[in-house]
Amino acid sequence: MPTTTKQIIRTTNIIALVLSVSVAILLPLGYYISSYQHQDAALKTEAEATGYFITQLINANPDFWRYSVHRLEELLSRDISHDASGEFQETRRIVDLNNILIASNTDKVEAPLITRSHNLYASGTVVAKIEISHSLRPILKNTLLFGLLGLFLGSVGYFCFKIFPLRALSNTLKLLRESYKEKKEEAETSKLLLDLVETLSTSLEEKELIRNVFEMAPRYLRFNSMGLYFYDDAAKSFALAGASGLSHSEKEMAAARTISPDDFPAIDVLMKGECVIIDDAAECVLISDKIIDAFNINSALLAPISFRGQTSGMICGIYTSDQPIEQKDTALLKGLADGLGIALQNSRLYKESNDRLTELTNKVETIKAMAQLDREILSTIDKSEILKTAAVLTSRLVPCDRVAILIRNGSNYSAIAEWGVGRFSETKYDIHRSHFNIIETRQASLSIPNISEDNVDCTYHEDQSSIGIRSSLLVPLISKDKLLGILDIGSLDYGKLTSSHLSTAEQIASQIAVALENARLYEDLEHLLVSTITSLAHTIDAKSPWTKGHSERVTGFAVEIAMEMGLNEKDIKHVKLCGILHDIGKIGTYDIVLDKPGKLTEEEFALVKKHPEKGAEIIAPIKQLREVLPGILHHHERYDGKGYPYGIKGNDIPLCASILSVADSFDSMTSDRPYRKSPGIDYAIAELKRCSGSQFDPQIVEVFLKVLKKLDETGQIPI
Repeated sequence: MPTTTKQIIRTTNIIALVLSVSVAILLPLGYYISSYQHQDAALKTEAEATGYFITQLINANPDFWRYSVHRLEELLSRDISHDASGEFQETRRIVDLNNILIASNTDKVEAPLITRSHNLYASGTVVAKIEISHSLRPILKNTLLFGLLGLFLGSVGYFCFKIFPLRALSNTLKLLRESYKEKKEEAETSKLLLDLVETLSTSLEEKELIRNVFEMAPRYLRFNSMGLYFYDDAAKSFALAGASGLSHSEKEMAAARTISPDDFPAIDVLMKGECVIIDDAAECVLISDKIIDAFNINSALLAPISFRGQTSGMICGIYTSDQPIEQKDTALLKGLADGLGIALQNSRLYKESNDRLTELTNKVETIKAMAQLDREILSTIDKSEILKTAAVLTSRLVPCDRVAILIRNGSNYSAIAEWGVGRFSETKYDIHRSHFNIIETRQASLSIPNISEDNVDCTYHEDQSSIGIRSSLLVPLISKDKLLGILDIGSLDYGKLTSSHLSTAEQIASQIAVALENARLYEDLEHLLVSTITSLAHTIDAKSPWTKGHSERVTGFAVEIAMEMGLNEKDIKHVKLCGILHDIGKIGTYDIVLDKPGKLTEEEFALVKKHPEKGAEIIAPIKQLREVLPGILHHHERYDGKGYPYGIKGNDIPLCASILSVADSFDSMTSDRPYRKSPGIDYAIAELKRCSGSQFDPQIVEVFLKVLKKLDETGQIPI
């Protein structure tokens, strides 16, 4: 007899025995429990009712139960039987709190008993209790009868199972086993799908989501390789988004090509939201031989990734060996595709929300930064400062790795201000070997998403590529239809600079152009002003043959001192203006005093000493020249504090005034005056040394002596 049959017979015998015993035991046991519970409930109710009645009598007459025992016994003897047959007889007793009998009926019932009691109250205090007992013998007799009936039915059932056809039982067990296996597989599949969905819900970033899929899916799915493709509606084709089980070269090949309807006729099926099952790729017409050979496909399963009825991609599982597609494979891959469709949609909605929030934040930041850009670049007239500030602020508004502002000089462009990677300020770029000529011609911006693929012969972009710049924005700085320069923004990533970034860059370029134009206008105005006052100063000097060319020579000496001291361009310019204007106050001094051949009287000298203050008064209303006021006002102060007009000393004297003091005195000593001949250069140098630390700042004297030595060596002392 086969082992399976023996197992079935053994199982049948065990089941028959268990059922027979169960019937034999459960039938009488059920009857007993049911009857006992019924009797118990009835006794409780009767005890409560009788107790309530007697309690009322006691409360009406508190001593009733003590002195009328016969009355109580009479009450307890009423309605002794539950039914006419007298099947259930009962004993009723009243006992005190010490369990001493007070009264009872005369009936006695046979054990075993079931007893229930209820408290008796007098004025709310328990004074006794009533007990009612029934005999369980009627229930036990009936239970015995039910036991005999159960034994009979169990025996009949046992023999019925013994003679049950084995084949029918075998088929039933087989169906049960198959059903169990099927349910188990369904449960396992459901658990796996739950794990997959839980994994998919751990990320809202699309790249991380795809990475999680291919880290987790191979643990549950048996495919040799898997691929995730997104559908491009414009190109009507699928492009690879992620894969597992492929070699590096296979991944590169898969990423480089798209799957079009020519390669994959099954696209129409997928777009309808249906799975494509390929049991034998060699005989399948739903996929081209090129794809089959490229991925070594033997059998495959393709599940659409859909959301709300719209297919956005597919996930495919490939067997490279002779392996049929099972129902479990289909259920798991379809479940993964459905979960992935929802997860990808959530990811894209999350990205859209983030992008909108980022866009809004960027707009707010752009407005703030543009306002700051306005304040900072329009608050200065220094072109170099304007461009440096603009480069730094541009890097805050546009996510990039390099910012450069290039200005044209002749036929070349040079980077004047740079931020980020790379420094090319020393390099000149030929306009004809760059994009700059294109920008000048079109006066329009250029966006270059991939510099390496750009066909223009551009030496500037060659230098950019050498430092890793991959994409670039070139924006013209245009004011009044004139190209002032080019704003270049570079990124180390391909295609990172978007149209939104270009729009922001064009706004920045417009502000830079305005600032540069303002600076140019200011320079023109300043040049006009300086030319005017220089002419005025020359006119003043020319009034007297003794002072002709004096301001020009003093300015030359002062500028040489400033340059030797290493002052910056702005301070040198400041010194130059002070030199030109230092004696402009003499316009209010009588010519006869300036040309007097003899010694001046105290009144005349007092008049001459007023020219620094007069000069400051003349210059004060001119806003653009207010910075030179200290130099004009204090150029006759002495280092020891004995000068005029205020007698300040040492470091309290403005640097420009100290420089002018040395230059002015040297020129005076080396020039003829109406009251004397020039004592000569050697005398002047000796006087500078003698008065160093008293009349003159010793540091400036030391610097000026170096300047004189250099000028003497080249024969350039203007005397």
